[in-house]
Amino acid sequence: MADFSRLLPYLSRRVLITAHRNPDGDAIGSCLAMYGVVEFMGGSAHIYSQDPYDPEFEYLEDFPLVSNEAGDIASYDMVLVCDTGSIELLGEAVKPLFADASHIISPRPFTVALDHHRTRDPFCDFEIVDDSASAVGVLIGDLMRAGKIPMSRKIGKALWCSIFTDTGGFRYGSTDARTLALGESLLEAGVDAWEAAQAIYESNPLGRIKLLGMALSSLEVRFDGRVAGLCLDREAVLKSGYPLSLSSGFVNYGRSIKGVEMAFFIRPSIEPADLYRVSFRSRGTYPVDEIAARLGGGGHRNASGCRVTAPSVQDAMEQVFSTVS
Repeated sequence: MADFSRLLPYLSRRVLITAHRNPDGDAIGSCLAMYGVVEFMGGSAHIYSQDPYDPEFEYLEDFPLVSNEAGDIASYDMVLVCDTGSIELLGEAVKPLFADASHIISPRPFTVALDHHRTRDPFCDFEIVDDSASAVGVLIGDLMRAGKIPMSRKIGKALWCSIFTDTGGFRYGSTDARTLALGESLLEAGVDAWEAAQAIYESNPLGRIKLLGMALSSLEVRFDGRVAGLCLDREAVLKSGYPLSLSSGFVNYGRSIKGVEMAFFIRPSIEPADLYRVSFRSRGTYPVDEIAARLGGGGHRNASGCRVTAPSVQDAMEQVFSTVS
């Protein structure tokens, strides 16, 4: 078990909790779980996310407490960063704390990372990193045991979201005995597994299905059927009126094709017009964190991401396909 001794005393103080931009289920579940932990320990917590949480996570009890404002960074005793491998992935409000100009924040809070990414650039005062953990939620489970913090249903729901999403509903190879042991304790705490599955995977709004149809129509399979790419065109998305947040997880449809070993999905940013977000998924034969790193991103061996700049989404597709080769 990791050494949480330097982190534990700060849980009863004023804590800012954050994670990477465009947060996924692990980032969201981890932040909300840590909010509950700090609350139990008598501290005061604030969750900052520059980008909004996706609506499928609204079933989580502390969901409404997430803010797109960080407040006065110097007023916190600790800034806790979950599921984030580099400074570049952070929201703009907290980046100055880790940049060369961090001396302008005084007093400077203690910074801690809770992460499980294999590729990362350390940037916190204290780093708790375990790339054998299937999700950051597993590390939080360890933290709670180390601090003798009882598991509540509310914290358990957030941790279930973390491990459930980062293991693909317990289907990925990262699902190990440690993950399932934590899952058992969460169920014993009263977590409703079907509530999570229904909210995350079984409540698709019509707009998501419409966008999925658009993405599937762009599907290209290359390299003898081993690599699949999908994308969404900015103008088509704007014309549809559906939010891009509904496209999370589309990359998995490319990977699900028989014979495909690695897939990527490209979606546009509305502003700036030449920026695209790329998600990679692998069956295990392609270390996609290395591919993402070539494009300035990172992540896990089988699930990674990056951003690319290109004149059009078709150019972005070619850029990624050429990097894969």
